[in-house]
Amino acid sequence: MRYAVVAGCDVATVTTQPGSKSQQNTQRAGFDLLHTRAILNARRCWRASPRLSGQPWRRPVAETAGAGWRC
Repeated sequence: MRYAVVAGCDVATVTTQPGSKSQQNTQRAGFDLLHTRAILNARRCWRASPRLSGQPWRRPVAETAGAGWRC
């Protein structure tokens, strides 16, 4: 924080996992919670949507011969 003050910054931000020890530590250090954000991630097969093909989504399985994903 000293470097930020010396550089003339008046705002500092921190990103942590919600409810984590890191969040507790940063709040204890004087940071206030401004907002939370949900980041969702899903891997999907490259094939057509199950609604269009009538097939359910299957969980991607790592290929044994190389990189990438297949259904």
